[in-house]
Amino acid sequence: MQGEGSRERKWDRMVGMLMMGMVPVLVSSCAEVGVAPPMQEGSLRAREAFEPTGDMA
Repeated sequence: MQGEGSRERKWDRMVGMLMMGMVPVLVSSCAEVGVAPPMQEGSLRAREAFEPTGDMA
């Protein structure tokens, strides 16, 4: 039982790291195309915009 919980926690951490790693990549790629505002001012706004669509991953 405890092994399952720790495995689940590790998976959550991996998913969290993946999402936090993906957000800057998405923002920078969008910024390159010209869709998103520059990283400095738009990083928080872009992160908020990407969070609801996180289930796409």
